[in-house]
Amino acid sequence: MTANMGVSIHTATEDDLDALVGLQFRAFGEFDELVAGRNTPENRAIMVKRHIQHMHANPGLVIAKAQLPDGTIAGFCMFYFPNAAASSDLERTPTPLRPLRDNSALSKITVEAPWIDDSERRRKAEVFLRFINQERQEHIAGKGVATFVRYMCVDPKYQRQGFGKALMSWGCERFDEVKSDAYLEASSEGQGLYEKFGFKVIEPHSYGEFEDGIKLNWSHMWRDAKK
Repeated sequence: MTANMGVSIHTATEDDLDALVGLQFRAFGEFDELVAGRNTPENRAIMVKRHIQHMHANPGLVIAKAQLPDGTIAGFCMFYFPNAAASSDLERTPTPLRPLRDNSALSKITVEAPWIDDSERRRKAEVFLRFINQERQEHIAGKGVATFVRYMCVDPKYQRQGFGKALMSWGCERFDEVKSDAYLEASSEGQGLYEKFGFKVIEPHSYGEFEDGIKLNWSHMWRDAKK
């Protein structure tokens, strides 16, 4: 599949992670600063290690990259496809979406961020990640296993040029091939793109306000597998 400027979509490997993480920090700004720290070589190295752990824990994880003819990566997206061998650790490792067996389990969710050295910043990150995890579980209640779409990133200098559309088209073709429902959390900027591919808002925007003043809003979105 090709997009603007001759971009093609390929499956990324561990060798691509340095470039992908750099792009991730540039694309997500204050969100990644909250959960991963400032954009420094040390923090990028920590994020690379985390992504490697996720790849090893999830045989169904496919990372699609949008690549220019000169090898530059313009964007990427992570698709956690259902796989019987995937980690069952819903709190510590992103996985294909599986609802908790009972609602009381929500109160037991504990999320840790041991990769953050500073204790106060780690506490704030853990509060935020726990909030996100609980919100996710509440909004998929009553639904089945689904592909979890995570980290849809396009480098700021390539945004609004069709690369996000190419990545999502690539992913949706595969959802339909394997008959998988899909779930994602959309920013207000990205929601319109996902709606074009059949994603629907499960609930109106959720708002998070945290101690450091960061406010985020997003939509929980679901796409039913095509019959």
